[in-house]
Amino acid sequence: MAEAHWNLMISEGISPNIVAYTAMIDSLFKAGSTDKVETLSDEMMSRNVIPNEFTCGCFLDHFTRDGNMEEAIKLHKLMLDSSLANNITYNILFRGFCKSGDMDSALKTLIEMANNWIFPDCTSYSTIMFGYCGIGDLQAALKLWETMVAQA
Repeated sequence: MAEAHWNLMISEGISPNIVAYTAMIDSLFKAGSTDKVETLSDEMMSRNVIPNEFTCGCFLDHFTRDGNMEEAIKLHKLMLDSSLANNITYNILFRGFCKSGDMDSALKTLIEMANNWIFPDCTSYSTIMFGYCGIGDLQAALKLWETMVAQA
């Protein structure tokens, strides 16, 4: 459905902007069409449409859902260097670390987040606490809860 609308838009001579590209990239990722995402990304860049934090977030989400934390970390580093990282992008990373049971990386990233002047929100803390509970480390979850409450 999204591709039909995209093709209609192109056939009508409407040039897609970053919002349209991001929506299409997200739709293609969710449909499992990663090959089409690559083609669309190349097209976007050739038209000098610069990815924003939402576009990068789609890729970050895809990498973490696929368990490709190495690529997610690389992308997030680029996002930090370009001032595109924010609470949401960090929360996506936290979800990926917790999904893979890598709680050490989640905690290190929480510290990195504050060092970059991006402060954790309730989602940040609850995602990591849920990860600790998932591996049976209720003590660490409670400790993080106490840290969150103390900072409120």
